[in-house]
Amino acid sequence: MTDPQKWGIAPGYHDYSGEWHEAPPATVEAILGAMHSEGLDDPAGYGDDESLLVVGPDDGRALPEGRWTLETEDGGSEPLEGGHLPRGLPLGYHRLVSPDDGRSLRLIV
Repeated sequence: MTDPQKWGIAPGYHDYSGEWHEAPPATVEAILGAMHSEGLDDPAGYGDDESLLVVGPDDGRALPEGRWTLETEDGGSEPLEGGHLPRGLPLGYHRLVSPDDGRSLRLIV
């Protein structure tokens, strides 16, 4: 079965009072269908090559080893320090680029 979280789909959410609500299975399946996940365990780029990274704006996920520059879809760029994504990333399609060896990752927030 396809793991929705690998496709960037949250399993649910906490409401304003902190109560957890599961995402309806039919909704998750519809979203996976719209992403053409049929027959695939992982989205393209998921795994060892890490060519695609899907995160929430406050994920703070650890980055692959090395130095990285965040290039935002609006043309901005900033070097990243500390080995983690910063909190408060803008929503959009961005790119992480290694100034050392030119590796790049598509970053979807």
